[in-house]
Amino acid sequence: MPLKSSGRNGNHHTSLEAKTNGHGDEDSSNSDCDSSLYDEVESERRKVDCLDDMQFLEQQFSDLKELLFHEKVREIDERMKHISEEGAHEYLQPLKELEEARQRRTQTAELQCSCKLQNIQNKYDEEVASAEQNFQELIQVTKRKMVATIQEKIRRLHEEKIVAELTKENGSRKRKRNSEFLLPDKRKNQSQ
Repeated sequence: MPLKSSGRNGNHHTSLEAKTNGHGDEDSSNSDCDSSLYDEVESERRKVDCLDDMQFLEQQFSDLKELLFHEKVREIDERMKHISEEGAHEYLQPLKELEEARQRRTQTAELQCSCKLQNIQNKYDEEVASAEQNFQELIQVTKRKMVATIQEKIRRLHEEKIVAELTKENGSRKRKRNSEFLLPDKRKNQSQ
């Protein structure tokens, strides 16, 4: 956009010149004062011109900014429409790569899960086998203890039986002897 000329301050400029002309009727001793007044008026005029130019540039900047904003919004809308129609190649390739990465990760996770489940199953089977083996060993130890206890009881009973038989035999011999001592006639009769 072309810049406007700075000729819009003409009314203000002429009013400043009128002020300086009103003071120009005084004598030459006031010429120094006139030049400083002229410098002030000139600097005021330049300040106003600069402010007007700055305001004009700000307006142009604001207009350009608004125009660029609308252009960018339109461009984004077109891109969104293009993407929604699945024709944006700059997005389709990364999308395809992401899908492949997702599939690989899913397969890896499934394989890892399967391996973990198999590992858990193996540990479970191992613990069951170990418990079964411990149980069977405990049964064998208990059987051996019971057999040993029963054999010990049988041995003691056998010993007691022998002792009882010996005691019975001993007792019958003693009775026999005692009866022989008591009946000497019978012994004599038997020898004849």
